[in-house]
Amino acid sequence: MIKHLAADLHTHTDISRHAYSTVYEIITAAKDAGLIAVGISNHCPAHPDGAPGVILEISG
Repeated sequence: MIKHLAADLHTHTDISRHAYSTVYEIITAAKDAGLIAVGISNHCPAHPDGAPGVILEISG
C-alpha cells in the first residue's frame, strides 16, 4: 500500500490548452502536498519562448 506519493510525473500546464494551471500553480500545489518532484509533460511542439525541457527541484 502506498502511504505517501513522493512525485507526480505527469502534469500539464495551460500551455497544453486542455489544462488550466500555470507552472507556478503546479509547483505550489505540489509543494503544499509534500511532493519532492513534479514532471510537466505538455502536449505541444514547444514552449512559446522556445524554452527547452527542464527539471525543477522543489525546495524551501
